[in-house]
Amino acid sequence: MPDFSKITVVSITGLQSVAPGAALSIMHSVQALPGSHGLLISPERPEGMPGWIGHVGIKPFGYLEYSLFVLYALGEFIKTEFALIVQDDGWVLNADKWQDAFFNYDYLGAPVHLARITQGTDAFYKRGFEWLNYRDRECRIENIYNGGFSLRSKRLLDAPRRFGLEFTIPVPGVCPGPPYALDWEGEVVLEDVWLCLTVRQKLEAEGFIFPELDIARHFSIEHAAPFLHSPEFLPHIFGHHSKFRKIRSLNPKEIAYGLSEQQVAGTYGENWIVDFLERSGYSIKWHNMPA
Repeated sequence: MPDFSKITVVSITGLQSVAPGAALSIMHSVQALPGSHGLLISPERPEGMPGWIGHVGIKPFGYLEYSLFVLYALGEFIKTEFALIVQDDGWVLNADKWQDAFFNYDYLGAPVHLARITQGTDAFYKRGFEWLNYRDRECRIENIYNGGFSLRSKRLLDAPRRFGLEFTIPVPGVCPGPPYALDWEGEVVLEDVWLCLTVRQKLEAEGFIFPELDIARHFSIEHAAPFLHSPEFLPHIFGHHSKFRKIRSLNPKEIAYGLSEQQVAGTYGENWIVDFLERSGYSIKWHNMPA
């Protein structure tokens, strides 16, 4: 039996509207990992959340402050060797696919669609898993591991403050609107991108271990990609994260899908994930269904 007492299953949100779903993800994941601990960090304790889940109250904040909190403050509240970050859109799928080898890494999450490619002196970003087309070329591929469902060592959580790693905000662009939003090339202000691109080499020089691609794809999935995933591979993945899939109920298990059935059919591999979730006992509330 794995020693899940090393893990605090934690969710952080500055939006109280998200907190009830985050609590469901914590409940589900802790119950799937016997001996682990549960902690929700949110403005208020959600009504009905079990008393065995701890709570830390914070002021409301948005996503940029979320990144700063995870990088510079979360370690203050984690007393175990590892934290498993979950959200209302990321939780344990197959607890029996846990591997003790996961404990060998300081940061572990799903491979995501975005990566930075360096060829000679030229560096550029590739999205939509196009970076996989460069794996056999003479170039450096810096791929990103998703933070929304991620395992992190306590020492990794403490590292940005301990080593004085500064978080610099570049000048943003503006996304077309309305609604308008700030935009950063390469999403460099997201905490998982910052860890995997901006400071990864500094952390690795200090002995922190990031995963190879194969162990990461067994740990979690965000979106399906050629070469990385297949319908047969999904039952072998430990967890998942995606803004498309939000947990809404545990008994019965229900997911609110942020896509319509037509959009799922047109998104590579998403229909495999839907089929797997339904076979795992989840009912789907589609985006185009009435509330």
